[in-house]
Amino acid sequence: MPRSIAVPLGLYYVASFAAFGFYLPYMPAWLEARGFVGPAMSALAMLLPAMAIVMPPVFGMIADALGLRSGLLRVACGGAALAFGVLALAAGHLSPLPFAVTFCCFALFAAFRAAMSGLADVIALENARHYGRLRLWGSVGFLGSAWLGGHLVDPRDPVLLPACVAGGLAVSFFVARLLPKSSALPPRPAPAEARRLLTERSYRWLLLVIFLAIGAHSAYDLCVTLRFQALGASGGFIGTAWALGTAAEIVLMATLAPHIQRLGAARLVVLATAAGVLRWTLLASVTSLPLLMLLQPLHALSFGLLWVSALAVLKERAAGSGLATAQGLFSASMATGSTLGMSVWGPIYASSGGEGVFGGAALVACGATIAALLLLRSLRVEGPLGVAGPTDPDGAAARS
Repeated sequence: MPRSIAVPLGLYYVASFAAFGFYLPYMPAWLEARGFVGPAMSALAMLLPAMAIVMPPVFGMIADALGLRSGLLRVACGGAALAFGVLALAAGHLSPLPFAVTFCCFALFAAFRAAMSGLADVIALENARHYGRLRLWGSVGFLGSAWLGGHLVDPRDPVLLPACVAGGLAVSFFVARLLPKSSALPPRPAPAEARRLLTERSYRWLLLVIFLAIGAHSAYDLCVTLRFQALGASGGFIGTAWALGTAAEIVLMATLAPHIQRLGAARLVVLATAAGVLRWTLLASVTSLPLLMLLQPLHALSFGLLWVSALAVLKERAAGSGLATAQGLFSASMATGSTLGMSVWGPIYASSGGEGVFGGAALVACGATIAALLLLRSLRVEGPLGVAGPTDPDGAAARS
């Protein structure tokens, strides 16, 4: 990939995930400080996963139908940045901050933020030889802002946190101007592309794999901090554990490309889901904090390997067709799994603790592993849809 595209894509990933690194760890405390607790906080928190089910397919089909890429990405970045810019202004001038204003800002942010990563991934998959080496910069941005936020953000300050999120999104908007404006392929009738993809057995298995695997992984996002705290972990231990998992993910993404080329993406999807079974089983049964810290690098396999290898399979299945549509449906399946998982793991934790949550996640990951094996089998039967071009990312063909 030309350096003229690689550099802005890397910068885009850093900026957009840095915004999310401020949002995800610190927004609940900010909302609580504004008086939004209980059902009010839940209503606001559920907007992002709910929009992630709907908006990626919508933006993906528009992108393929019109042949748009960075122009549509700028719309998404600009809308999300505007939402949190307005929220920062409102929080600074209105006390107490009205729930209706907050809800509208969060809904607008969620609608556009849900489409941002998918559209950027499509640009990367179409133009990058090694997707993972670009996507790792998103993890770097998230890790850096999450660490910085711990030292910078005070939930009692009404303006600083939404301003930090809006700032990262605004940088993403300006960097997106440097990315390709259109697809290399001509515009396509997106609904027809979606129907064609959904008739393929291998693509349906891929959607099921990501649905189940991310549904299991949502147990980690929601409950691992609670699990550590219940075992007596300090805040420093918890922060280090999260950072170690993300750092392992970054290393894997930087070094994964030759392994995809040698082993094939579909086989690595199987390995990633099996690693999830192992990880969640150990999290359910291990009670030693030092041992749990040693398990954190498994995040590189249960998430990083899953994400990059699954997108490599998706790229191969959508070769020469509607990649944005395929990625949008993929993102919607992932978001559905995450949303349903989070609705289940909380009550299970309340009744059965970390053992029940991660034991259940291991069972769901077993289902994902079975689906991954069926994906591998179906790819052997169907074969490739098209001939991958010289820019095929990470050896995207799902060799078997």
